[in-house]
Amino acid sequence: MFCNREENSARMHQLFFGKNSPGGVLSFLSAGPTQSLEYQVRTLHEYYGDQTRIEAAVGGPIADRLGIRVAGYYDHLGGYLTNPLPSDISPLIYGPSYRHAPDQNDYGGRITLQFDPLDNLSITAKSAYAVIDGTPSVASAQLVYCPTGKSQLPPSQGPNYNDCSANHTAFPLADIPPHVAASSPVFSHGIYEKTEQLINVLRVAYDLSPELKLTSITGQSMLTVQGAFTLAGPINPIDVYIDPTNRDASEELRLQSSFAGPVNFVVGGYYGRSSFQYDPLNYIFGLLNSPTYHLDGSTKSAFGQLSWRLLDHFELTGGARYTDEVKRLDVQLHGQDITGLLGTNTLPVSNWSPEATLNYRPTTDLTLFAAYKTGFKSGGFNMGSTAVLIPGARIDYGTEQAKGEEIGLKARLFDDSMRLNAAVYRYNYDNYQVATWDSVKLMGVISNAAGATIAGAEFDVVYQPPALPGVSLDGALGYNHARFDQFIGACYPGQSIALGCNLAFNPATGRYNAQNLAGRQMILAPTWSGNFGARYGFAVTSNYRMEVGGALRFQSSQNPAGDLNPGALQEAVTFVDARVAFFPVSSRWELAFIGRNLTDQQRAIIVNGQTFTGTPAGTATSKPADLYGITNRPREVMVQLTFKGG
Repeated sequence: MFCNREENSARMHQLFFGKNSPGGVLSFLSAGPTQSLEYQVRTLHEYYGDQTRIEAAVGGPIADRLGIRVAGYYDHLGGYLTNPLPSDISPLIYGPSYRHAPDQNDYGGRITLQFDPLDNLSITAKSAYAVIDGTPSVASAQLVYCPTGKSQLPPSQGPNYNDCSANHTAFPLADIPPHVAASSPVFSHGIYEKTEQLINVLRVAYDLSPELKLTSITGQSMLTVQGAFTLAGPINPIDVYIDPTNRDASEELRLQSSFAGPVNFVVGGYYGRSSFQYDPLNYIFGLLNSPTYHLDGSTKSAFGQLSWRLLDHFELTGGARYTDEVKRLDVQLHGQDITGLLGTNTLPVSNWSPEATLNYRPTTDLTLFAAYKTGFKSGGFNMGSTAVLIPGARIDYGTEQAKGEEIGLKARLFDDSMRLNAAVYRYNYDNYQVATWDSVKLMGVISNAAGATIAGAEFDVVYQPPALPGVSLDGALGYNHARFDQFIGACYPGQSIALGCNLAFNPATGRYNAQNLAGRQMILAPTWSGNFGARYGFAVTSNYRMEVGGALRFQSSQNPAGDLNPGALQEAVTFVDARVAFFPVSSRWELAFIGRNLTDQQRAIIVNGQTFTGTPAGTATSKPADLYGITNRPREVMVQLTFKGG
């Protein structure tokens, strides 16, 4: 909705963004009210996915010292995958009601009010609401690998309509069967998923003096999901209903200085509360009421940073954040409290995360830096696990901690015609959190690897050659050596003892359950990645201009499966994008033709084992399971028209 985006490195931003930032930070800064009336309307149509999107925004003053901005959007996606299952395959099958996926509507809006009652006081209130309504993510899955070359689903699960490759063919799913739909109202709408999110933020900034600013940020959010979907074949499906609800409220207060002297500081505190309710319902050859989970959390933290200009060209910045967090899980089954069965239902965490950065600026166009950073991701519970019914069961996973160093430079060269950034880094992780899919429990499970190391280098540059007016070149290259140092992880379905599933023997089943993944490349961690782009803008007439451009995005091979199933390995890939735009010199409107992934490359970004296929792991027999996954979006060709005014 016409917002400014700041993409931050996923390596570490603990001090100001708080816990869980080692997982990556995307900071979206939405546009605020303007000094005069402004509006913008954009419409887009994408042909391969039958997608139509409309965005609109208007803002400006409504009274003295009071401004407003309203933005909204509507997006309909008809789908770029085809469900191959015919509707008349069997009297037992209900549907499918959708032929393409994802088939969904996405709409929302945001309102921003900014009131500056005093020269030193600014109050900004934002409220955003968004809805996604349509087919669930499982409807957009494809069979991406079958070790036998065809689906191994037994006949009781329905005939095979998929050739086990990522080629725009969705996994063949029907709607919820009639007898299941009659068992509960939540199943009566077939396969569906609806997500609603509401976010409210109040920011108050008060200048105590020209050098001291006090800022308060109050936040509130609610996220609800309701959905029903199948996890197996269409004739004897495993039907699941989910309805998680998450509520958060937070308050942050910070004081920042801007003294003319060599020393400045930022200090602040944060308090947040969260509540998560999860009440799934499973139908597996009969209606089963799964446990109801309620997770409460509270977080208190304090942070501070001190910046000191040591000499004319040196600046040392250091700080730390202290976090105290508690999560408590309560579980009920059929109205009875069964929390006492758990080995633990409380996770307290206390963490110090210090960091320091030394900057050297010999000129205004060059900065060299060296940094030491730390951070952590809090632990949690694997809700939905049937292990909760076993006395003394541990369904919790631990806190991940990280620390490391990086050095680099930022430079502007050749009279500011070139800008480049470069850095090398190394980070060590303890209790690294890894997500895998358990095809027996039919749920995602997070576990902890004992340790991991990520080291690499990255470089990006933008160059506008003075000798070629209108030409702009940009590129980036990253090398990332990410390896598990120690990790006893789950075996993949069908992994035999000879193939490495030879740890954690279970006498009750007579099978091994774990493999040693030490030294293996981490999940979704390509060694090489990068992009190169070029744009050329030129005058068509004295009143109109054009811009043409293209880009290549590439990455080396990677494995998106949490158990590093070799069948899930994704080959290296290069994506091709292009854009042609026509607009007047005033830039009041623009007509653009945009192509993304023009060579129609598809690679899986999530991969799981298919239930009812393959043999159990940890035996002498090896018959790997089929794999299904979610891929990147295939070819996109779109036309976009934008109007601006004010």
